[in-house]
Amino acid sequence: MKYLLFTYEQDDEPINLNKTPEEQFKIEYFYQIVDTAIQSMELRFQQFEEYSNMFGFLYFPEKLRSISENDSMKCCFDLDISLRNGEKHDIDGAELFFELKILRQMIPEEFNKSIEVLQLLVYDHSIYMHCLLAAATEAVADRVTACSV
Repeated sequence: MKYLLFTYEQDDEPINLNKTPEEQFKIEYFYQIVDTAIQSMELRFQQFEEYSNMFGFLYFPEKLRSISENDSMKCCFDLDISLRNGEKHDIDGAELFFELKILRQMIPEEFNKSIEVLQLLVYDHSIYMHCLLAAATEAVADRVTACSV
């Protein structure tokens, strides 16, 4: 027997008693689906935040143009470290930093999307391979984010 500590407490009643089929459906299925959807969205936003922390300095050309040289270098090396797998890595932080330093001067003021920077790099047959790889990654991330929202 359960002891009631407060006057407003009552015994738990089973879900099935005195419930209409609509209420049972809501409790047994609908709320379960909503809880799963909320957890999935929370996970997606956490992943997006991680990607933003990793690639955030590349998201917007105006941010890339306005970031200080020290912050830019730190971001490039942080990106290099986060994309490493042991001794293997796709991006060299130092090379990316020097390429971005030059690229920052080449980006026209009217560019405000990473896809425009990617198109500029592809059109110019860029030798800036690290910038091209980073811009392509950001353009894909922008598309995936737009599609999943």
